[in-house]
Amino acid sequence: MSKSQFKSFKEFWPFYLGEHLNPLNRALHFIGVSGVLILAFVAFENRKPALFLLAPFIGYGFAWVGHFCIEKNKPATFQYPFYSLMGDFKMYFMMLTGRTSLELRQISTEKRKSGFGMLELLISSALVVSMLFIYLKMHQSQDSAMRKTLETQGITLPSPGGASQDVTQAAGKAIEAKIKAEEDEHLKQVDCQSDPSQCHVPAKP
Repeated sequence: MSKSQFKSFKEFWPFYLGEHLNPLNRALHFIGVSGVLILAFVAFENRKPALFLLAPFIGYGFAWVGHFCIEKNKPATFQYPFYSLMGDFKMYFMMLTGRTSLELRQISTEKRKSGFGMLELLISSALVVSMLFIYLKMHQSQDSAMRKTLETQGITLPSPGGASQDVTQAAGKAIEAKIKAEEDEHLKQVDCQSDPSQCHVPAKP
């Protein structure tokens, strides 16, 4: 079937898979999609929707390196952006379940390249786990630096328990509590100056 005659994703899928025969190219796509999912999690966790602007650079960045430098073909995104995006996620979840090799067997032998199979999945997963580990270490480092900065200002945050604590929110609450306490103390001093009877005078022994 001609490329211009794809009328459904089902018709497009064999063509898409045929453009991703090189296992290293598929691994780069796997990393790109994983990076987008991790970015979405970080943006949601930190309430920073602007981070979603980086998603195309992460997702397509890895994918296009795979196409231009490894597979030596043109990304299907240019001609079929919506179908191509659907294909990226379908291939991603097929790689997670180890079903990519089953689909590759449907492609003609002379065109198909041997895939890594489970090794391909393990390599890709190891890279994604490494990305998560680096993010968590950076997050912990930032939390530790924030705690030390607040401690120098006399603000001590409670130690995180079994569940992960949002240090930024805890810091905000601690700062608000300190400001409120200072305001209350200031109001007491003002009341004491305007009405000495409101002052608390310690009893003499």
